[in-house]
Amino acid sequence: MRRRIAFTWNGLIFTEAGTQTAVLINAANCDSLATLHLSTQNCGGSLQLFSYLQGYYSGAYTMQPVLMNSGVYNSYADCDTVWVEWHDTLAPYTLLYALPATLQTNGSISVNLPVALLNNWYYLALRNRNHIQTWSAQPIQMQALTAYDFSTGAEKVMV
Repeated sequence: MRRRIAFTWNGLIFTEAGTQTAVLINAANCDSLATLHLSTQNCGGSLQLFSYLQGYYSGAYTMQPVLMNSGVYNSYADCDTVWVEWHDTLAPYTLLYALPATLQTNGSISVNLPVALLNNWYYLALRNRNHIQTWSAQPIQMQALTAYDFSTGAEKVMV
């Protein structure tokens, strides 16, 4: 569900940072060269999660590289894809935002937080196509750097 922001410059549309050059024709029909140095910055925050998926866990705080074993990715570091979800703290706990993420074989997940989520409280949920959805036991405030570890004990997940 991540939206890609487009930037329009002289009739050209850009979705990524980089240097772009355009040849422009002025009113006197003369050429001129214009260069754009477009940079982007993450004005939100960062969410660091830890979780292990039952069935993929191989011991010693590591999981199987399921994506590589399935022929999807070519990396031993990637376990599987998950959805990170932010839910309202009040019943009926409406899904407010969701982003896809890659769960690493060491259990880590990194997500860039949009500015709109910062300083607000949410229940976090992890969803995977082959596993039961897992929720944080309590609402968590999203800050510039937020970390949550589902793997440290049963008290970290909602039952």
